[in-house]
Amino acid sequence: MTNIPAIPNTDHIYAFSRDAKPALEVDPGAVVIFDTRDAFSGQIRTPEDKLENLPFDRINPATGPLYVHGAVPGDALAVSILTLETSSHGSVLSIPGEGALGDQITQSTTRIVSIDENWIEFAPGVRLPKRPMMGVVGVAPAGEPIPSGTPGKHGGNMDTNTVAPGATLYLPVEAEGALLAMGDAHALQGDGEVCGTGVECDARATVSVKVIKEYGIQWPMLVNADDLMFIVSAPTLEEASREAVGEIVRHLVNRHDMSFNDAYMLMSCVGSLRISQIVDPLVTVRACIGRRYL
Repeated sequence: MTNIPAIPNTDHIYAFSRDAKPALEVDPGAVVIFDTRDAFSGQIRTPEDKLENLPFDRINPATGPLYVHGAVPGDALAVSILTLETSSHGSVLSIPGEGALGDQITQSTTRIVSIDENWIEFAPGVRLPKRPMMGVVGVAPAGEPIPSGTPGKHGGNMDTNTVAPGATLYLPVEAEGALLAMGDAHALQGDGEVCGTGVECDARATVSVKVIKEYGIQWPMLVNADDLMFIVSAPTLEEASREAVGEIVRHLVNRHDMSFNDAYMLMSCVGSLRISQIVDPLVTVRACIGRRYL
């Protein structure tokens, strides 16, 4: 593709807001490049750089926002991730007080890793497979601004490793133009992001955006070659799990002409619940079902 409009990483936000000034405006169906900074705004470059020494008002920049003509509340914005290129270096951090075992961390550690086309050099002799994903993808909420480090119905910091090339994320539009922004890319992140970071890196995402009129979803929906998923964030894993199961069952009833009981039983037989992250202000769970069953 040539002449693809791009938003540079200097155009970014730290909160999703309906009042944010668009960095770019496009028509539905457009392909756009988002150049993104890592979650630390480029402030982590050496093993001596520690997160606790950084200003927290420069964490999780999200490139954008992108105004999509015709997107209005009640629609869904379909964001297809076509490609996701990462920088050649990234960082992984372990931070006192952060993550599942943060109370057991007495000293922070910063590991700088090299990234090539297929692999990450985590340590001498330890190579990890590269699987790029985008941690923050969201649109403006209808109400008060939401920090880019927080997930919710608008998307945001979901840290879901299936938000990756080949997938399409459907976000419920709550503000005119949707005001899409994204950032916090990872070259690799496990389910849970248990220590609070994956392989954090700069990235260039090429995406297409479409408006699905009056789609009526309440939470982000993700579709890839294998699965249909709903991504839900809540104060506890139990609350997020219950809402995610409810959302996918309602979708099967409304979109696939199933009874509630049949959809519920099918989800119990072949569906799954997966933990996306347990380290943000809210935890995130995704309910998944194989597309072959639909």
